[in-house]
This record gives sequence, C-alpha cells and structure tokens, in this order.
Amino acid sequence: MSGRSAALIVAAIVLVAVMAIGALEGAGVIWKDEPAATPPAPGTTWLTEIPARFPLGQGLPAPGGDNEPRQTSDELGTPWTLALCGTTGSSTDATRIDFRSIVQPIPAAGHVRQLGLYPDADAAHAVMEDVLRRLNECPTVTIPDGGPVGDATVRWERRPFAAGDEALVAIAIFEGSVQASHHAVVRVGNAVYAQTYDGEFAGAPEGADATDRRERPVARRVASRMCVFAAAPC
Repeated sequence: MSGRSAALIVAAIVLVAVMAIGALEGAGVIWKDEPAATPPAPGTTWLTEIPARFPLGQGLPAPGGDNEPRQTSDELGTPWTLALCGTTGSSTDATRIDFRSIVQPIPAAGHVRQLGLYPDADAAHAVMEDVLRRLNECPTVTIPDGGPVGDATVRWERRPFAAGDEALVAIAIFEGSVQASHHAVVRVGNAVYAQTYDGEFAGAPEGADATDRRERPVARRVASRMCVFAAAPC
C-alpha cells in the first residue's frame, strides 16, 4: 500500500470517529464536561435591604378610575396575607430584616404584593417550611364571624408551582360563598415573595383554575427579578 493510500485511510477513520462522537453527544449518550453548580459558599454576602427600585408592583392594575388608590408600606411587622390556621402571624416574622407591601383595591376584589427579606437563605427557607407546615395542619379553618351571617369555613387547596428556588400556590375557598383568595409564594435566596388576589371566583368550578392560570405568570415575572437576592446575584 502506498504512503498516500495509508494516509487517506487514517484520515477516513478519524473522520468517522469524530462523526460518531458527535452523534453520541447529540443523542445524550456522551455528555461534555460542564461546570457543576456550587452551593453558596460560607460567608455569602446577602442583601440586607430591598432595593428601592425593585418592581414589586409589576403587573398590578393601575390605580385611578374605578380602582382605589394604592396603599404601600415598609412596616417590618406587617402580617402576611395568608391566614393559615386562623392567623396571619408566623413564628418566622421576627427574623425579618426588611419588608415591603403594596395593596391595590379594585371593584369587588383586590391585589396584594409582599416581599420579606431575611438574614440568609436558611432563614427565608424556614418561612416556606412554616407555610407548608400550616397548610398541612389546617386544610380547613373556621373563622368566627368571618362570614356575612356568622362563622366562615375556609378550605385551603395547595398546588405545585415551579418558580425561583422554591414556590407554591395556595387557594383559599370560602365554603358557601363566591369569595376566594389565590396566593403564590416564592423564595429566591434570602427573600420571600407573596402575591395575593382576593376576588369572587369561587362561584364556578373553573373559577379557581382560570384565576390560577392568570396569576402564575405574574408571579413568575416578579420571581425572575428576584435574582438580586440569590447567592450569585444577577
């Protein structure tokens, strides 16, 4: 065999090998080395204040017209809107280091946005754990004199939700009434965001589903801006 023929054969073998490896990579049989995700390093610096320009009101209906004026607050002790187990208080409230809320009343309904900041991601995760614990412990709650003619029975429905580091959706249905509340809760880093819509959407079986479909994208948009609170901020 001539030297030229041998060289051509070797080149062909190399080309076939390269094509085979590429095909295997494309099929997911061979993975290229990629940097592994690393957990927050000890001593990670977390934000200690909510940025003044954080878009907490993103997606809210504008005040004016039939809508009432917005109410804003940065009071650290403002309770969450989730009245779980008959109370809006949480054992984690004392660990807050900053808090902001916006209330936008609209005809026969209302929107609330809340953002709590905590010393670190563990403290913020404890908030989510507390919400889950109370949802599990109190799926049904009776509120004395909470209804139009006496006590109100509220049934909580938890739904999975993918956003941020961890998230959930909880819907409160007032039995025997059209009143209901949709809550989306998201944690990113050391911050927890809670979004509430109170309205009259429990009158039809599809009411909760339609509200859920409308509210989730809003919560995801806000969550995407919460990367400033992550261990590796945006």
